[in-house]
Amino acid sequence: MRKFTLLMAFLATTMLSFGADMSGTYTVGTGGTYATLGAAVTDLNAATITGNVVFEIISDISETAPVKMAVANGSYTITVKPAATKTPTLTFSGCVATAGATQYTGFTVDNTSNVIIDGSNTAGGTSKDMTFKMNDATNGRNIIQLYGNCDNSIVKNLNITYQSPMSSANSTRGIYLNGQSTGACDNFTVENCVIGSATLTPYYGLGATGSSGSSIYCTNIIVKNNDIYGRIRPVYFYYVGTSGTSTQVENNTISTFGGVNGTTTYTIMWNTWAGTLNILNNKLINLTVANTSGTSGVYGISGLTAAAGSTVNVFNNFVGGNIASTGVAVPAVFSLMYIQDNATYNVFNNTFDFQNLTNATEKSNIHISGSNCIVNLKNNIIINNTDATNAYCVWKSNGTLNSDYNNLYVSGASANIGYVASSAKKTLTDWQAAGFNYDKNSKSVPVFFTNAATGDLHLAGASVNDVNLAAPLQATVTNDIDGTVRTAITYKGAHQPSDMTAVSKQFTVTVPNGTEKVYIAGDFTGKSWDKTDPLQLTAQTTANVFSGIFLCADGVEYKYLCEKGDWDYQEATSVDPLTEKGNRTYNANDVVDFWKAMPKVTLNVSFASGQGIPANLFVKGSWNAWATPIELTKSGDTYSGFLGGNPGDKIYSNTEYKYYTNDITTDNWEVFSGNRWSIYPTMTDVIASFTTPIPVTGFDLPEMDVRIIRTQSGITAEFDGSANVELYSINGAMIDKTVAYGSYTRDLNPGAYIIRINGKATKFIR
Repeated sequence: MRKFTLLMAFLATTMLSFGADMSGTYTVGTGGTYATLGAAVTDLNAATITGNVVFEIISDISETAPVKMAVANGSYTITVKPAATKTPTLTFSGCVATAGATQYTGFTVDNTSNVIIDGSNTAGGTSKDMTFKMNDATNGRNIIQLYGNCDNSIVKNLNITYQSPMSSANSTRGIYLNGQSTGACDNFTVENCVIGSATLTPYYGLGATGSSGSSIYCTNIIVKNNDIYGRIRPVYFYYVGTSGTSTQVENNTISTFGGVNGTTTYTIMWNTWAGTLNILNNKLINLTVANTSGTSGVYGISGLTAAAGSTVNVFNNFVGGNIASTGVAVPAVFSLMYIQDNATYNVFNNTFDFQNLTNATEKSNIHISGSNCIVNLKNNIIINNTDATNAYCVWKSNGTLNSDYNNLYVSGASANIGYVASSAKKTLTDWQAAGFNYDKNSKSVPVFFTNAATGDLHLAGASVNDVNLAAPLQATVTNDIDGTVRTAITYKGAHQPSDMTAVSKQFTVTVPNGTEKVYIAGDFTGKSWDKTDPLQLTAQTTANVFSGIFLCADGVEYKYLCEKGDWDYQEATSVDPLTEKGNRTYNANDVVDFWKAMPKVTLNVSFASGQGIPANLFVKGSWNAWATPIELTKSGDTYSGFLGGNPGDKIYSNTEYKYYTNDITTDNWEVFSGNRWSIYPTMTDVIASFTTPIPVTGFDLPEMDVRIIRTQSGITAEFDGSANVELYSINGAMIDKTVAYGSYTRDLNPGAYIIRINGKATKFIR
């Protein structure tokens, strides 16, 4: 019986070798259907594939390289995985230098699609139970190579490593997608693998390349949940991605142990690419070099040569930890993120922690030099701990930068927050004042991490619930690096340790025209109704809009002020009579109609069409009982000046004033019904005419007698003849437009308005 069984096994093996049909599961290893994976693959290549094929590895195997899989399998899958309970190691040696699909490689997939290498010994499992090991210090450079058109393939749950001594060639790769003129890999995933180690480190952990000579690109490449090590490019994409496709690098821990290299070093690099690249939730915890020659750069995340319309999304990454340049050669630039192509970069909610580094000419967290790149830099923690004049959080020479709600901090007295317009900006204030509208709402505070030295950049200690680290949620970043759902008020950086919304809120307010500063006082945490040093909001890009995020509990009551130190500077609800607003309860978007008092009121005066321009202009008012006038300054056809402006000045919103000139006669007052009121910090007034008309040079226009009267119910205008009358709200919305004869009357609610009669405009308050 035993002889019969052996005979049947022999006949089965012989039939396979002559190209029999092949499908189902075959055991590989000691006592299996095949003794080696090489033998199994040889029969596979000669067979007709009639169904899915699984090679179950049942023992450790010494493989003589190259093992090359090259078969027409159509849509059937070919899977290599350990049998249940087995933890095998496949050791490859005897690699060849001959050019082609097997050059320098242990295991090759040659123009074959739908291949799965799964290292878990359970169905659908995530345990890493199988190892592919290279044991060839001469020609053993690539452990796994997918050569040419190898689509819809997966490598997962696998340990990919080298046995000492490993090849010293500078092209060693754990996994190599090697595109050819016949095609390149599309829809490839490497997941939950360990590639290399800190001591046996390939130059490339994963190298994915298309065919540069044929302009064939790898597309839809996914790299996720791996531990990847490399010497010069742990993750490298070249000719990867096309318009409408995406490349994903997600949830990996990636280390660069550069050693003694004389080339530019990257941790994640992409070159000649298109589409969308998503770099999400990764931990780049080691970036070290020990160069003995050259000045090549050292970069954590970097791209080159983007196609038009390409986008890079960099969300929720930790970049920092073991950062070092210890060789005698000095890198020209050592940067955690180096942006040198012309894509759009969305860099949101990352934590960049640059440890103290002395050996580099430029030491920057983020370097921006792409001539036409667009960089949206929001909600990041960016810290540079190097005490040197050539250390920067952000270095920028080209492109467009939109930066806000970051925490930019340098711990060294000599370091700089930024570099722009050919000069260093030492402090956040200097950076904000550079003239580019950078980081209006950003902060500069120290941050505490779980273990910065090892790259564990989870927030800890005093940084938990630190309102300086609060920011509005980015709509595209709904979770943090650990998968925690972010709240509407979230944390800057990759980690959200708590619900910031529970202890803080964002306040946004639209204030009267010309308001220079806005403060808020109320029952805030640690600042209960503090008018002496109230919380200050930040001016936004939209005119007259201010915003801030502050620590407070639900049910907070508050009011806005336009100056510190006196409750008279608070908001008001009406001017006639002058009435304080009272306390507010929380609303995400507030509007202040009036200030009760302002430290200064700026007057900008122009003249209605048909009105001559006087040679001088004065204003008198109730601020000093209509005594000493203020002379305004002329610029072209307009005048300007201000009321108040000295420390402690208070110009109330019902302060009355009126303009006059001595150009024609003494005290030639403007024609205006009653007096004007200083209702806004900037008053843009239009003088319709003076009692004695000012001649218009070069024109002979008839004057019309107009009298505007504020009534108990609204406005009345009287004039001789017919007039075109237009009535507007103070915000410019038209209320009425008509032709009137002799007079015009309109009932109005309390508020500020503009009436225009025959093209001459006047403001008034009902």
